[in-house]
Amino acid sequence: MTPTAVAELRLVSAMLIVMSRKSSAEPELEPPWTAYPWIPCGSIGWRMGCGEDYLLQWFPYVRTHIRDFPLALAYLQRHPRAPRPWASFLVSWLRPLAQANSRGALALDRAQVDALGLVGDDVAYPVFLRNARCDGGITAPWTWHVAASRRPRAGAT
Repeated sequence: MTPTAVAELRLVSAMLIVMSRKSSAEPELEPPWTAYPWIPCGSIGWRMGCGEDYLLQWFPYVRTHIRDFPLALAYLQRHPRAPRPWASFLVSWLRPLAQANSRGALALDRAQVDALGLVGDDVAYPVFLRNARCDGGITAPWTWHVAASRRPRAGAT
């Protein structure tokens, strides 16, 4: 994908961001990496428990609401970027949409997902901060103060 094509896709997706969300629309499901940032891509947490339950809602949602590549880009740009390990997941979801693009088929790979700014390093930190501010949100694992709350064992110095 040429730099011009990337810039054009970003412009189109920016316009779609504004046009795609109606105030009366049903609430949008956020991508899995922002809903559950503590579950790594490929973890068993996505195949059982809360991660599995979420994916069972998310996949039908995106199949119904996100039917083409520009809408998928607009959706992804409305949410925090995915951590880099999610790049293969994004390619597997976006590639069929990119190949069916009415403006011409796109050969999408991990490098192009990165060039579009859809993945990044250390991107889960702002999501943990956002979730910590929300009612019922979970804080980042590195902020837990378990060690500070432990009492010394009897006889320990």
